[in-house]
Amino acid sequence: MRKIAFTLTLFFFAVNLFGQSDEKKMIGATITIGSGYLHTLPGTIGGAIYNLRYNVGCGVIYTRPTSKNWDFGTGLEFSYNYMIQTHSTTYGPNFCGSVAHLYMVSVPAHFTRHFGDIFFFNGSIFVNVLSRINRQETIIPVQPVWEPPLPPIVNEDQYNVKLFLGLGGGIGVEQEFGNGVVLSLYPYVRFDGFIENLMRTHVGVSLGVGYRF
Repeated sequence: MRKIAFTLTLFFFAVNLFGQSDEKKMIGATITIGSGYLHTLPGTIGGAIYNLRYNVGCGVIYTRPTSKNWDFGTGLEFSYNYMIQTHSTTYGPNFCGSVAHLYMVSVPAHFTRHFGDIFFFNGSIFVNVLSRINRQETIIPVQPVWEPPLPPIVNEDQYNVKLFLGLGGGIGVEQEFGNGVVLSLYPYVRFDGFIENLMRTHVGVSLGVGYRF
């Protein structure tokens, strides 16, 4: 817990340290959607590969310019991930599979380089301070059927309250209007090592709206 408090303090200190500029600051909100997979790190014996069917998230962000073309920002993000893994065990024509729901709370450090008034490149470091996995082992039909889902065979929760680092980046576009409102669209790729021997890899799109003041 002390490491988490120290890291959060360091992030917000960095905003003030790098943001000594008279240019306008921005506060905003983002929503994200993406897909990918969850896999074990190289050298890990055993383990599973989960297909990350989809990822959705939302967050708030505060940015300050550090120079004419660079911004630094931080904030708070929440994301939900729906993942599935099928096993070799069969039940008639169906497979036994694990469905996992991953919840994450992250603190980002965004470094943004602007190219003109529209295009920008963003590189980010993420400190994932909390994660929760709810795993349900259940019967997964080979072919989709219009029937209520079967109850899970196994239902367990795993909580992790510690630091898990992540990296991300991409190229996006933004448009600022005369009243200070800013809209942005940002395709990205992100890597999160949120458990000691597992990594989440996914790509997605972030849509943001902000206000410069």
